[in-house]
Amino acid sequence: MGDQEDTQQLTSIPVEDEVSNSSTREREVDTMPVTQPPVRDRRCGSVDVGVEANAGQPDLRDRTKDMFAKIHTYIQGELEGTTDDYRLLERMNRVVEERYGVMLSLTESVAVNMKQLNNQYTDLEPWLSEIDQLEVSVEHLEQAAYKIDAYSKQLDAKYKQLCSRP
Repeated sequence: MGDQEDTQQLTSIPVEDEVSNSSTREREVDTMPVTQPPVRDRRCGSVDVGVEANAGQPDLRDRTKDMFAKIHTYIQGELEGTTDDYRLLERMNRVVEERYGVMLSLTESVAVNMKQLNNQYTDLEPWLSEIDQLEVSVEHLEQAAYKIDAYSKQLDAKYKQLCSRP
């Protein structure tokens, strides 16, 4: 009989614990959402979502559509900004091209004028060298004239000195 009492005692303890635990578990289960276990699709190995995900699916779809619409708007704005930048760059390139065209025509006209001036200078160079020689000759003549003037002043002073003697 001792064995029966021990068996009853041992079996009664877990039963009490199970009863007290089962009421706690029931309360926990009542607060947890009911979900079905994921079902595997045997063809491709994907996991199907449970009932809980299906319950919120319209809200999830709306949010997903809203998110994609906002992402679309953002990306479209970025692309428009980039397109505007490229258009501005294209206009700037055209303006720079026009300015370089004007500068090129100015440079070409300056080069033509420089060639004409160089040709005129080479044509005038013999005359200019003759003018330089004349200038040197004039300087020599001027120095000679100063010497003659100084000498004539000396002679005049001597003449006056000789004439003033009695």
